[in-house]
Amino acid sequence: MAAFAGFIITSSCKHVMKDRHWISTDYVVFAVPYMAYDIYAMYLCHWFKHKAKHSNGLKTSSTNIVIDFLKKNFLIVLHHLTLLLVCFPIVVVRFHHSTPL
Repeated sequence: MAAFAGFIITSSCKHVMKDRHWISTDYVVFAVPYMAYDIYAMYLCHWFKHKAKHSNGLKTSSTNIVIDFLKKNFLIVLHHLTLLLVCFPIVVVRFHHSTPL
């Protein structure tokens, strides 16, 4: 979906860095909640796998489960957080200061 949106935007804009396309605005509005949801969904999958694997009655702390999740999925979580906390604010500021197409 991102590649398709990128193709439409780059083929429609005269100057990709200065112009604005409505798809990019709508895509960002869709992508931000999806990134947050995806981190949560990945954690839930990890949590359920952990519970099924360790169903012998021994309790594992939530902190240990989170740490294990981050160790196994560090790069994808970093990618999602970078998009949410760095790229999204940049896009919002750029949209505010650019001219619409």
